[in-house]
Amino acid sequence: MRRLRAVVVVGLTAVVPRYAHAAELTRVASSFDEGHPFGLFVDLGFERTQRLESIVREVHTGPPDNLLTTAPALRYASQDLRLSLDLHAGLWHDIEFHYGIPLIFAQSEEWWSSSASGAVGINTCVRPDGSLLNPSCGNTGNGAVSMFPTTAPTPPIGTTSGTPQVQRGGFGNMRFGMSWAAFNQVRDETKPTWVVGLEYEAPTADRLDPSVLTSDASRGAIGDRIHKYQLCSAFSRRIGVVDPYVKVNVTLPYRGPAWYSNCDSPDPTRMAAPANCGLTEWSRDATGIQAQYNAGITAGSEFVVFDQPAKKQRFTLDARAYSTYFSPGRYYNELSGLTRKLMYSGDYVQVGGSIALLAGVADYLTLRARATLSYETDHTLSNESIVNCIPDPDATVVVNVCESNLDQYVVANPDKVNPNFDYRMDLVGRQLRATAVYLFNVQISASFNF
Repeated sequence: MRRLRAVVVVGLTAVVPRYAHAAELTRVASSFDEGHPFGLFVDLGFERTQRLESIVREVHTGPPDNLLTTAPALRYASQDLRLSLDLHAGLWHDIEFHYGIPLIFAQSEEWWSSSASGAVGINTCVRPDGSLLNPSCGNTGNGAVSMFPTTAPTPPIGTTSGTPQVQRGGFGNMRFGMSWAAFNQVRDETKPTWVVGLEYEAPTADRLDPSVLTSDASRGAIGDRIHKYQLCSAFSRRIGVVDPYVKVNVTLPYRGPAWYSNCDSPDPTRMAAPANCGLTEWSRDATGIQAQYNAGITAGSEFVVFDQPAKKQRFTLDARAYSTYFSPGRYYNELSGLTRKLMYSGDYVQVGGSIALLAGVADYLTLRARATLSYETDHTLSNESIVNCIPDPDATVVVNVCESNLDQYVVANPDKVNPNFDYRMDLVGRQLRATAVYLFNVQISASFNF
């Protein structure tokens, strides 16, 4: 019986890989180990992300129902092509420092109408400050104009050739971080691998100014000038050929140097009260960028399909799912390229899944390919608060009309009006919303292990 048990153990050892590797999600560079004085990973990857969505506008059905519904307005597509370099250096046993920087080859955006005409335009009867273009426009439509131009100086919007209206690129924000494997299954098979980490994204990219027109010949910058701090914790546990894992993370933003405010480029063609910029109630802090925070969870598993430890070769399939919550905020969103300003967006949840192939072709080289499909819940794209907008049906003088199809509002004090507000799209019943949002991402990378 002892011999039989020994044969079975030897056989399982040959078929089922030992704990020589942790899941990629919990990989940590380690140095000063016996026989391995210094650990270093260098990851070089190419990534393409495409975003497709429909933009709808809120409308009132009118009497007798007076319901709030939505109508198709625009279609939106964007594409992001980038190359990323990441370095992971072991500082001590299971403690690493990592650094990364992306090079964005191109960020392009394009809009086109949901109608068969193909022209980008949503007719409106009011100006950004709420005044009517024509007294009879609300009833007859006379004098209505397109909210967004059907053409732009360079390049055209929504052309049949598919020329993007916005082009951006350049070096992105640098990332610095520390990771520590408090438990490591490679060292102790009785424990899972547990990694905690802190990553800091520095606002090193040139500041994005949405008011500046861009083109192929003159690409815009991409930096939001926001400090971002990410805290994360991840677990993995190898059981035979299966290595399940889970990760939780939260990202907290903080304004960095030279962040952007719409009041840096006040314009009555896109703001209700640009004259209020700089007033006590509307300081630069109150009108500037308000970056999102987010929190998410990722769960999945690696499946070892092929493993030959003697040749340092391994082939792994990785399947995962994730969910991330994004808070409300004022930032560059899918309408900013048309409105040429930061827009206040509602919160939403992004859910998705991915499949990856990992090929360890040698002890020093791992190749990866990953495909991800994500979906975002519906959310508002134009949701600035007007502030101090109160019903006043007995008013004889209407100041800064805040009109809807159901009621008439007036602002008691014009100085209280949010400079960022736009009566054409921020008022309830006129807001624009993102719906049917899908993201497709493909990553190809190589990891060099030293």
